[in-house]
Amino acid sequence: SGGAGSACEGGGGDLIGGCDMYSNMLCVDGTCTEAQFSSTEGAECGANGVLCEGDVVCPITTSGATTQCTQPKVVGEACVLREGTTITATACVTSAFCDFETSQCVAKKADGESCSGDNQCQSGNCDEDSETCAQEGVGAAEPSWRGCD
Repeated sequence: SGGAGSACEGGGGDLIGGCDMYSNMLCVDGTCTEAQFSSTEGAECGANGVLCEGDVVCPITTSGATTQCTQPKVVGEACVLREGTTITATACVTSAFCDFETSQCVAKKADGESCSGDNQCQSGNCDEDSETCAQEGVGAAEPSWRGCD
């Protein structure tokens, strides 16, 4: 299901809409359509079935409108724009994450710094117990009874 030509319900920032995203299928005008890829800054993307690749990213908007491929945002730049009821989110560079409280890109945190999600950590792992960034599977947060010597 979710293959090319199947009916789907996308919109409101949902580009997948039940289509098979593992086959690069996006929901365009109620039909699963194979995504086109563009690495050109300024190319229209999103609801028209175009995904950005290379150095550019496609902002996602809750209005379901197309946006333009753009450079990812750097630390200190706004990654979330709110206009009325419409929210547009643009990905940050890989060394940063989007802080939804400030709507700005923030540098990813080093091990030992507090976090609330894996995407906030340089290691890609936010330990749930200690709520700090940590290398996966290491660190003092692991209970002694779980360890094997």
